[in-house]
Amino acid sequence: MIVSVNLNDINWLLLFSYVSSKILIYLFAGLIGNYFQIRMDKAILIAMAAPFSNHILFVYPIALTEYDNNLLTPIVSIISFDVIFLVFNIIILDLITIKKIIVKQFNNLPLFALTIGLIIVYFEIKLPLSISRSINFISLSAAPCALFAAGIILANQIENTKKYF
Repeated sequence: MIVSVNLNDINWLLLFSYVSSKILIYLFAGLIGNYFQIRMDKAILIAMAAPFSNHILFVYPIALTEYDNNLLTPIVSIISFDVIFLVFNIIILDLITIKKIIVKQFNNLPLFALTIGLIIVYFEIKLPLSISRSINFISLSAAPCALFAAGIILANQIENTKKYF
């Protein structure tokens, strides 16, 4: 059921009180996670779950059957805030993951080599003949080496899955 709410009907003091208490619980749960040295992404999930009540699955269906639509405004406004809060947490978790991925890429040698190669091609840098021949030899062996490495990785994955059967 889709409910529309007039913004003038929202009890802003009630919503502000709810949001304030939710943020305090969120911060407190996050600090507890940090105290116990839980990884940041898991601490955020714990902090998100701590104040996230079950009102969408429990309170809202009961309120729909027991109250008139005009009395549902506080519940709908709280649920609306929870949706915004959930999206905010997902964005934070994505940013943490993206930060880890970006930092991890600084250790990615193939990406580093590709970047150097693109710079050499873009700026038309002339390399000495010995380096040029070495790069040509390595580039011709790259595909067979990649297939060999992929076979080793797949064989290892198959070996790991056999342990569970």
